[in-house]
Amino acid sequence: MCPVILSKAKELPTKGTTVILSKAKDLPPKGTTVILSKAKELRTQKKLKKMKQNGTIELEGMEFHSFHGCLESERREGNLFTVDFRACLDLGKAAATDSLEDTLDYGRIYDIVAGQMQIPSDLIENVAGRIISAISDEFPWLDDFSVRVSKRNPPVSGRAAWSRVTLRHSGTPCHLEPSCHPDTPCHPDTPCHPERSEGSVTENQSCHPEQSEGSAGK
Repeated sequence: MCPVILSKAKELPTKGTTVILSKAKDLPPKGTTVILSKAKELRTQKKLKKMKQNGTIELEGMEFHSFHGCLESERREGNLFTVDFRACLDLGKAAATDSLEDTLDYGRIYDIVAGQMQIPSDLIENVAGRIISAISDEFPWLDDFSVRVSKRNPPVSGRAAWSRVTLRHSGTPCHLEPSCHPDTPCHPDTPCHPERSEGSVTENQSCHPEQSEGSAGK
């Protein structure tokens, strides 16, 4: 294979080409013979590994028929619950290596959530808290994530499609929370409805035995 003289070359020669450098600035001295071996690919991988690429991993709409609630009917008949998971983390290494070992395995996230949803609780706050703790125990390096648990048709004194609770595991909230209204994103520190915070549909009523069925919220 004939040597190639580089002089302001735009593209790298093919693998294994012997190269004579000309007018090199930050490269080896003029006249040095260099053997290239996947130089372009290695350079790209190193660049990607050094770059911090913050992003999110989401697992939304996990559905479970579970038996959470304060009322006897809820514990007996169960209800539809959904769980949404969202993590903010650096995805740069996984983007470069294409390896599952370098990212968060959301298959394990689902298994953890499914296991916790099988354990009855009076409050969905407790369900969300147990999920947060279980995920944190298995992935202690995961610093910023949230879990939202939703109950369909909560037993209140009027029509309500869902009651929801969101818990965050982080000192810095993830700024990619879903908004109540697609055209009006909610600020992480401001509830979508000023008159009531998230997850407080009838929070103060839910576990008082003197209340009748249909008036408890969780």
